[in-house]
Amino acid sequence: MTLIYFLTFIVLLPCVHLDEAVKDDYSESLLIKPLPDGMIYNHFQFKTILHQDIEYLHLENHFDRFPLAIGNFISKNLIKELTFSLGRGHWKLNTWGYPLRYQPNGAELWVTLQNFNPNPWKSWKDITSTLSGLFCASLNFIDKAATTKPKFSLKPDGIFINDSYRPDNVFYASLAHEAVCTENLTPWKKLLPCFSKAGLASLLNAVQIFNSNYFALSLDVKSICRNPSCNETSTEITQSVQVVFNPPAMFEGKHRWSIVKFFGTSLKEECKLASSSKIYVETTVNDTDNSYNLSPLPETSIESDFQGEKRRFAVYDVKKMIEHNRNNNVNKFNIYSMYQKEYIYKKVNPPYITAHRYITGYGVYLGGITCRITNSLTKAQNVTYLDVIPWYLRIYIHTLSITSNNVEIKPSKLYHKPGKDRAQPHHIEIILELPPLSDTIITYDFERAFLKWTEFPPDANHGVYVGAATLTFQPTNFQNLTIHPEHTESLDPPTIKIKTENLLVSLPTPDFSMPYNVICLVSTVITLAFGPIHNLTTKRARIAIQSKEGSNLKDRIFKFFKRS
Repeated sequence: MTLIYFLTFIVLLPCVHLDEAVKDDYSESLLIKPLPDGMIYNHFQFKTILHQDIEYLHLENHFDRFPLAIGNFISKNLIKELTFSLGRGHWKLNTWGYPLRYQPNGAELWVTLQNFNPNPWKSWKDITSTLSGLFCASLNFIDKAATTKPKFSLKPDGIFINDSYRPDNVFYASLAHEAVCTENLTPWKKLLPCFSKAGLASLLNAVQIFNSNYFALSLDVKSICRNPSCNETSTEITQSVQVVFNPPAMFEGKHRWSIVKFFGTSLKEECKLASSSKIYVETTVNDTDNSYNLSPLPETSIESDFQGEKRRFAVYDVKKMIEHNRNNNVNKFNIYSMYQKEYIYKKVNPPYITAHRYITGYGVYLGGITCRITNSLTKAQNVTYLDVIPWYLRIYIHTLSITSNNVEIKPSKLYHKPGKDRAQPHHIEIILELPPLSDTIITYDFERAFLKWTEFPPDANHGVYVGAATLTFQPTNFQNLTIHPEHTESLDPPTIKIKTENLLVSLPTPDFSMPYNVICLVSTVITLAFGPIHNLTTKRARIAIQSKEGSNLKDRIFKFFKRS
């Protein structure tokens, strides 16, 4: 009997050790922030932390709350850091300020591979194919002709021990024409521990959120410090959703919004696997004429001082509130707000660093791209500009011009990798210093290439989309920055990445109706020629014998009326 107990202990020992090794933590939060123009910004954040280094995930085959599909995906392709996003709509930077995360319209993928990856390009292709199937997106269209390796712009967000970061292992691509829909949201929600059955994820009703003014979802994987000394790291996966709603109802000229009005449902059940589930409502605007009352009253209120910028938040603990309602026989939990006065629309100061990009020129032969960067600060600001142009827009780098207030300036660093037809895109990175109170204009010319008829999109006459440019900088003013109360513990200022608008470019387009016209013409000719040719080849020709009877006009007329 003792031998049996000993053998059982030996067999179960690896399983016990495995469960201890992959112990992880899951938390969720929702930030609700009223915007200056009356819109309501909602930011969902679902965070899972696996207490295991990302470089050793290939040694594990079992996870607790960490999604198995992502764990196997990371370990198979030797990924160090991953950022994937899908967006629909345009973020109004001048009115809404800086969001927690700026996501462009379409799809964007940014991956950092581990240093010991033997075949990075094969891993990149497997990553795009896997994500394409996992999220029902068109990422399989990302190939070498759409991929670039940024040098200065996309610095890692996670922890790299012993200076293991290498820019050669960074891959970046975007699909500006990619649309986000329910087919992308459904598999995204299945990665959560409670899916969309309980917790904050149950509010993600596709019918409601896809009728919003702005919607974006993302998936981020990175390494974080496991202890204060940061000699060990853990793997963190963050799933986030950003939605901007317009308050749907007015009451006596006053705005009124609620969770049920926005998402079409209320919170009925908490996610029992979540260690923390909270809702934060920013109440900083209550110092102005647009103050509002919340109901039910928040459990607590916190005030954060982030880099000298004070913000106040009302805090709701979802688990405690639902438990309280359950004890009082209330089957739903809702938060609603009523403004005390009629809403006053005020002109807001735009963020101190903004960027807008547009097409110049006319016709379908020559053109140009211009990016206007505005610095409203009274001191200089260092920024990094990244632009990836498709190969069919042939850039003339000698036409590159950088002027600030009509004065030419020289960049600190300039990196340009010319594109190759059907092989790689044009890659431009510029590090420059924006003068105080300046408008800096970056412009260069391009020539449109001729595409093969099979390379045109289905709606070729609509034009082709060019992905947004990226502007990266370290902020020195946090006035227009959205702050999450759970991120205020960090002493380091965040790195802000803003995106310009996507560009719509018209290319020389052939007459795609010509094949249709040729088919119709050929079919008509064959049809008209087939009958006579068939008669000539199949029927026997013979001389007709004309009867002498009824040869005169009188007999023919008589015969005609007789036949009738």
